[in-house]
Amino acid sequence: YIRKQQQDEVKKQEQLERDQEDATNKFNTEINSLSAEIEKRREELEAKKLKVQEAMESEYQTFSAKLHKTITTEAEKTTDEAVQKIANEKDQYAQAITYLKSEVDNKDAIIEAKDQIIEEYSGFESVETYNPIKDKTCFRLASVSKQFIAYGIKTLIDNNKLSMDTTLYSLFDNMPEYTKNIKVSNLIYHTSGIYDYEDMDHTDCQICDEDVLNYIRTTDKTYFEIGSKYQYSNTAYVILGLIIEKVSNEKIGDYLGKIFNDLGMTYTKVNYQGTTEFDSRAYGHIKENNKFIEKDQYWCSATIGDGGIYSNVLDLKKWLKYISQDKYLEFKKNILKPHILPNGENIEYGYGIRIKTVNNVEIVYHCGDTIGTNTIIGFIKDLDIEFILLTNINGIDTAKLIDNIIKKEM
Repeated sequence: YIRKQQQDEVKKQEQLERDQEDATNKFNTEINSLSAEIEKRREELEAKKLKVQEAMESEYQTFSAKLHKTITTEAEKTTDEAVQKIANEKDQYAQAITYLKSEVDNKDAIIEAKDQIIEEYSGFESVETYNPIKDKTCFRLASVSKQFIAYGIKTLIDNNKLSMDTTLYSLFDNMPEYTKNIKVSNLIYHTSGIYDYEDMDHTDCQICDEDVLNYIRTTDKTYFEIGSKYQYSNTAYVILGLIIEKVSNEKIGDYLGKIFNDLGMTYTKVNYQGTTEFDSRAYGHIKENNKFIEKDQYWCSATIGDGGIYSNVLDLKKWLKYISQDKYLEFKKNILKPHILPNGENIEYGYGIRIKTVNNVEIVYHCGDTIGTNTIIGFIKDLDIEFILLTNINGIDTAKLIDNIIKKEM
């Protein structure tokens, strides 16, 4: 009997894999066909896209119905075997749905045509709740947050409360002597040489931004001569967040919150881990033993300045419009202007955002990468392209989106 059960489980898993492979092949065929027709018959793109969406919705409903039936039936049983069966079925169905939908989404991102808007949502906010991801779902932005921190600094400079030449030493007590030479500009452009806080001694308990500042107070030198080279620094942006609080005399969440509200970004928030509430939030996941498990936090994921802002597609579209259209000419003088080192090297980095030029076409973007989360947003003004990709699984190389755009459009 046990052997038969095991054989049944193996057959079931094999059938699921075959179904998954068949469904993937089906959608890959559909997407490849759609890609070949874009340039010749653009007017048919929406009809084709709708067909894919309907197919995916049907697949989603099929899996959901099976899942509901399994849970309803097995919930009447009380054995450990029944409980485990439910858990296994949920994992299998959820992963199958997420995988199939992500396959279509990834292909859609590659075949996007000019003057077309392709907007897709798939998967779940958490494998614990199975709430579907939607346009209002807020994701941890990780390092995409840095442009908002830098913009907060800019508003203080515009109001004459700070300058790019203000030194770190002058802002906080008990700072090392070398911080007399570290300016706000060095922190903005990653040219300070300040030590990475990820190398500090720590336990499994989460640290906060003040802990990072205290760590820097124990150091007596930098990695290199201040201002002489570029080296990406999360520490710098944690400190920039603290500078916003120090100079504005407000919590960073309150200060940036007013900026977000002014821009109509009503869903975007600074996350104070464990206390900030979201109507809809995606939690990070990693894959272990071929299953997704929720893994949203670790010891240095509660800091704010380097990556603690949460937002969604709705708000990020407003932000991209603001910097790429409404304020583009103004921001080309500062936020969107790449810094040049004293030796003439262009570091391709502005105010918390990358500015890369390929074939005389400027690509503005920033990626984010933390436990269970990968993100990227940006725009290409000359090609009238904007892109937003938010995920709550690890191992997604979002920078490949830039490579695909370069290969396709340039």
